[in-house]
This record gives sequence, C-alpha cells and structure tokens, in this order.
Amino acid sequence: MRAGTILRMLLMGLAATLALPLAVGVLALRAPASGARAAAGGPSVVATVAVGTRPWGVAVNSSTNRIYVANYNSNNVSVIDGASNTVVATVATGSNPEQMALNPSTNRVYVTNPGSNNLSVIDGASNTVATVAVGSSPHGVVLNPSTNRIYVTNYNSNNVSVIDGANNTIVATVSVGSNPYGAALNPSTNRIYVANQGDDTVSVIQDYLVPPSVGGISEAPDVADTNPEASASDRSRIPVPAEVAAALAASVVALGVGGWYAKRRWQR
Repeated sequence: MRAGTILRMLLMGLAATLALPLAVGVLALRAPASGARAAAGGPSVVATVAVGTRPWGVAVNSSTNRIYVANYNSNNVSVIDGASNTVVATVATGSNPEQMALNPSTNRVYVTNPGSNNLSVIDGASNTVATVAVGSSPHGVVLNPSTNRIYVTNYNSNNVSVIDGANNTIVATVSVGSNPYGAALNPSTNRIYVANQGDDTVSVIQDYLVPPSVGGISEAPDVADTNPEASASDRSRIPVPAEVAAALAASVVALGVGGWYAKRRWQR
C-alpha cells in the first residue's frame, strides 16, 4: 500500500475521532434535559391567596379579571383581583355556597347554596346580591349564554330549576332522574346534560329556542325540544310572543284582501 493512501486513511480516522465528541457536545447544548426544560417553562405556583373556610367553587370573569371563590363554611364569596392576587371584597351569600357559574356579558355570578335551598346572584359591578328560591339542596349550576338561562340541579327534589337571567325568576321546573348533581351545557345544540347520582343516569334537557324574557309569553312550558325523536315528557310547545302572533294574523288578513281585490279586477 502506498504511503499517500496510508496517510489519507490515518487522517480520516483522526477526523472521525475528533468529530464524535464534538457532535455529542453540540447535541447536549441544543437539547437540555427534560427536567431542566420543565423547570424553566412548566406550570408553577406564582401566588397563594387566603380566602374563607373550605373554599369550593371558583369562577373567573376574564373581562374584569376578577376571580370568585365560594367559601362553603364561611357562607360567603371571596372576590380576588387577578392583577394583584388580593381579595378586594367578601360577599355574603346563602348557606354553604358551593358551585358557581358566571355570565361575562351581564357581569353576574351565580352561586348555589344547598344549605338554604336558594341561588345567590352577585352583580359583579356592585357586589350586591339577589336571592332566588329553588328546590331542595341545589348543587350544580350551568349558564346558557345564548338564552341567558340558568339551570340549577336540585338534589333532593329530583328536578332542575330554570331561571331567566334577565329578571331572576324561575320560568320552568324540569323533572329529571334521582338526585341530580352536576350539569354541563353544549352551546352548539342548546342542550343541558344532568348527572343523576341516585339512578346512574344522565338527563338531556333541550333549552328553549325563544328566551322567556321576550314579551308576550304568559306561561312557562316545561321544556321545548326540536328533536322529534325525543320522548313526549321532554317536549312541549314553543311559546310565541303576542306581537309575533298579531303580525302573522295581520299578514294573513292582508293576503286575503289582496287576493279578493285581484280577482275582482280580473273578472272585469
């Protein structure tokens, strides 16, 4: 073998030997250990805020950056300023406040009080409270922002109270399974799902298509369901406002008069 060939082979081997640790060092710099990466950019506690006794439910209004915490044994709600993580107000509620829902559009907070069988409605602007009597031992609460209705599960009454958020009045009471507790909403279908702890079922409630606060509705049906396959107990007629019915009647009369006049002109 020629000397030049041997020299080239030796140089290539030396280069490979030097390149391996260099490459490993570059990879080590570019890809730190997973633990170090998690410590640098992962979730961490940035503050701890003291509130009332046995805090339970929590709701956040992203528009005002206020956080509301239901204190079960203190019978109140702590209002926290999200910018400073300090309690800026304490609002008295009913007995044993538990679960919460919030409507950012109206700046109202809804708190279930199973100890006093009512719902506290907190005005986020003034921290004043309205109280709505519901069924026995209310626990779950869910808000439908499309219709401004609030649904409250009454554990011992085996039903759900439907509240009009415009005037804080009950517009319907819907029978469900045994011991309803949690509730969730699908805003795309306007359906509410209620978990019944007593009989291991889930009740599916169809929300109204027309908000009850619209004028002309004199009665509150149980449930309005647009699904023809739903059971008869889950469906009822959709109320039509009086002004809408009057406009329809006037349109029918106008069409009838117009048709009679056109016929007379044609016969001439």
